[in-house]
Amino acid sequence: MAGGPTTVVDSYFLGNRSHDGGAIYAFNALTLIDTVFSGNQATAAPSSNSLPSGGYGGAIVASGSTSLSGVVLSNNSAAENAGGLYVAGDHTEVFNSILWGNTVTKATEPGADPIPIVKQQIHKGNGTADIFYSLVQGLLETIPGEDPPNPADFPGSIDDDPGLVDADGSDDVSGTEDDDVRLGAGSPAIDAGDNGLIPAGVVADLDGNTRRFDDSATVDTGAGSPPIVDMGAYEFGAAPPSECGNGTIESGEQCDDGGTADADCCSSACQYESSGTACGDDGNACTVGATCDGAGLCGTCNVGAVCGAACGVAIRCKAPTPGVCRCGGPG
Repeated sequence: MAGGPTTVVDSYFLGNRSHDGGAIYAFNALTLIDTVFSGNQATAAPSSNSLPSGGYGGAIVASGSTSLSGVVLSNNSAAENAGGLYVAGDHTEVFNSILWGNTVTKATEPGADPIPIVKQQIHKGNGTADIFYSLVQGLLETIPGEDPPNPADFPGSIDDDPGLVDADGSDDVSGTEDDDVRLGAGSPAIDAGDNGLIPAGVVADLDGNTRRFDDSATVDTGAGSPPIVDMGAYEFGAAPPSECGNGTIESGEQCDDGGTADADCCSSACQYESSGTACGDDGNACTVGATCDGAGLCGTCNVGAVCGAACGVAIRCKAPTPGVCRCGGPG
């Protein structure tokens, strides 16, 4: 992948294979948002001098400026280095993401220490990387011969098992369409991201559900005002985002009159317009006046007036219809 900056949103990379960068080798600036990489492989290949080459970055090789936000790298593998992400150059930032179960398949030399788990998830070659509010396997484990990692170097990040629903699917093969890397109940990645790191304009997850949703059974460990975004590409327990103007009152809406115009007592954001706001005739025989009442009605109840069938929600005709207007709920 070369050329100008590239942005990939709401995508899956499953079961791809290459000598370097099993799914993506990016020379250019790369932004990944709410995307899953599963079961991709970087395989070694013979070089011209008969020594093995390739095998770096089972999912991704990043040579340019790179950003991962709400990304899952799961069960990818590399023959030589970095089963998940290999940072070959420039700088990479990892936000609200999960790197888990990625492996390097080459045998360890006799007497040598095994490849650290964290370096099988992400390895910095000639590049640099910062990790924020992400779950990375082995991130906080001490590597033999090195100082213990300082959690402050990885703000908000953890290395606990993410509790993915079924990372290799019912066929037990990673890289196929049944791989389920959604968060299971009790996952430490629930309500653990940073709202301030969500890219501008992102309101839904990879399933099309609300990108920020509060799980009442989980103590918030992330950053920002509730609801806190989850780590990974999916929001646990969330429903599709509300759509103002569809005529159905949904989460976060006070009203929805089927339109998105103001000055009708239900605003363009599907919230009640304040009491006293000027409004036109709403066509309701049970209301009089031309200002909003602060509860979605234009005017006040015209008690006792003769009305037909369309008298609104809070002010209705008494049954049977036609009847007379009353105040209050259905009746």
